[in-house]
Amino acid sequence: MNKRNTMSDNHLQLSPHPIRGTKTAWWYEEENGLCIVVEPAQDTKQITIPWASLRGALRRKDAP
Repeated sequence: MNKRNTMSDNHLQLSPHPIRGTKTAWWYEEENGLCIVVEPAQDTKQITIPWASLRGALRRKDAP
């Protein structure tokens, strides 16, 4: 796999970020976006939100 390592990738935090109000969900900063992990009683699942989607959402949120 050809893994790209840009300067911004070097600044990603590798440790998990807890999600307020739960002990069974957290997220990671990854090259492709945010990886959200939810640990239900049986099967752990994870989803990645692409950085482009987050940038768009932040742009809309911050728009006047």
